[in-house]
Amino acid sequence: MADQVTTSLAQAKVLVMEGQKGADGDPGPQGEQGIPGANGVSPVVTFAEITVGDRTGNRMTVTDADHPSGQSINILNGKDGEGGGSSVTVDSALSTASTNPVQNKVITAELNDVKDDLHTAQYDIADIQEDLVNIPTFNEMNAAIDRKYTKPSGGIPKTDLASDVQTSLGKADTALQQHQSLAGYATETWVNQQGFLKQHQDISGKADKVLRVAMTASDTTPTLDPNKLYVFPEMATLTPTLAAPTDNTIVNEYHFVFDSGSTATVLTLPATILQPDGFTVEANMHYEVSILEGAMTAQGWAVTA
Repeated sequence: MADQVTTSLAQAKVLVMEGQKGADGDPGPQGEQGIPGANGVSPVVTFAEITVGDRTGNRMTVTDADHPSGQSINILNGKDGEGGGSSVTVDSALSTASTNPVQNKVITAELNDVKDDLHTAQYDIADIQEDLVNIPTFNEMNAAIDRKYTKPSGGIPKTDLASDVQTSLGKADTALQQHQSLAGYATETWVNQQGFLKQHQDISGKADKVLRVAMTASDTTPTLDPNKLYVFPEMATLTPTLAAPTDNTIVNEYHFVFDSGSTATVLTLPATILQPDGFTVEANMHYEVSILEGAMTAQGWAVTA
């Protein structure tokens, strides 16, 4: 116990005797310059081609004084890319069969056409709707049918008549309303000079009888006289020639009949003769042909083969 008290008193004495820290002293003199170091050596960089597995590349090696054996790094090339795709055909027109892509401008043009069609259709629908509005109702049509025309007391106005009737009346209004002079028309003297008939004249012996002429199958190119009836049997071909009339003051008719068998007769008339539109000779028919004033008429009847 006495020792602990003694120690405490000693420490207290030391604490009482320690003063405050003094000011820093002056700097000391500069030391001597050290010996210069040796010159450095530049590193050496080399490259060498290498192959690592299925890849190629280069090995870069750096050698310097601190690393005389060198330090290396491998720089490998990337793997080869996959093969490019096949060429693609781009169509220049729309198609329901092609599976190829199509040009943008083609699609745009088609869409514009559809837009124009829709725009036009809108106007068409509007016109139709307007027409439907103007269609009379069933009751209105019945009323129009039942309505009767009431004749005005002063007569039917021209405006109530049909357009063609009004046109005819207009022509009648401008027609001659009095005797028209015949000056300059044909005179009796002129008619006599031309030999025209002025009244009934006796023509007995000229057209009161018709001669019947029987023909054979071998008469394929006959010459027909006017005002005679030529009767041909069944004919394979028939090419008649028309004889010139000897008297032009009478009617000159070329008249003949023939039969067309199981194979239709080939009938050939002079090119100057007018024939009915679409006329053809058919098989198993009986024909009657008349040629008058350069025009042909024909009638056919079916016969039993």
